[in-house]
Amino acid sequence: MLGFIGALLILVGTVSQVLSIVDFFFPLVSIGVVGFVFPILGLVGFVLFMVTMKGFANDYNDPSFFDNILYWLVSSIVLGVAAGTS
Repeated sequence: MLGFIGALLILVGTVSQVLSIVDFFFPLVSIGVVGFVFPILGLVGFVLFMVTMKGFANDYNDPSFFDNILYWLVSSIVLGVAAGTS
């Protein structure tokens, strides 16, 4: 159930990206506080997703579930920083 809630919150977190695109093309539309809340909900959803993956790894006695998610997270951060600095 935590994974489902986390996935929904991650999906809601992407709404802020859509709202920023709308704000770019239509600057008179004000996002306000909503543009600040949605990314935070996305981060909370990602944390819930990580907790769920850790639970799967413990339930199935297979740490590769969680390890692969951590490898993906670290590589995404490193590649994102590398792409942003070049």
